[in-house]
Amino acid sequence: MSAGPPGERNRSRTPPPPRRPDADAGDVDPPWPDVPVADTPIWLSHHWPDEYDRCVRLRGRWVCRRCAVLYPVSLVAAVVIGAGLRWPARLDPWFLWLLPLPAVVEFIAEHLRLVRHAPTRLVVLTIPLAVATGRMYVRYLDRPGDRLVWTVVLAYGGACLVAGLLKSFRPVPPVS
Repeated sequence: MSAGPPGERNRSRTPPPPRRPDADAGDVDPPWPDVPVADTPIWLSHHWPDEYDRCVRLRGRWVCRRCAVLYPVSLVAAVVIGAGLRWPARLDPWFLWLLPLPAVVEFIAEHLRLVRHAPTRLVVLTIPLAVATGRMYVRYLDRPGDRLVWTVVLAYGGACLVAGLLKSFRPVPPVS
């Protein structure tokens, strides 16, 4: 068997990958079948191909499932809250800390591989997070230096960042 031209992989050793049934007409098979290829800009999915199960396919592109729920629901919540339909402001400290908490715990547990990824759980827990995010948008627009907003964002964002970094730099075997 000849090695082929220099620098080119001998394709006779590895069969070509099967086409995905959901592949668009414009999709191109990856040149190296054993290496996943990101076919969506990272700003839409921010997941590598081996984590596309955390995404939904919209118009041929992978979009992060959490973001696909979080941003539209947050925007609707912000509009509704901005229009005056909201809980009393004195309850903000309670709701802005408690509504995101389940989603934050789920995010951390999944990234530390304490629980498996579950799309339904992710969507259900993202909805209360989105409502709190909508309220925080409104508070931020009223006062960009709002201490409550920034404390919640930094505390929960920092916790999620640490979990993400731990997953990236200290791989842990997945839950069996």
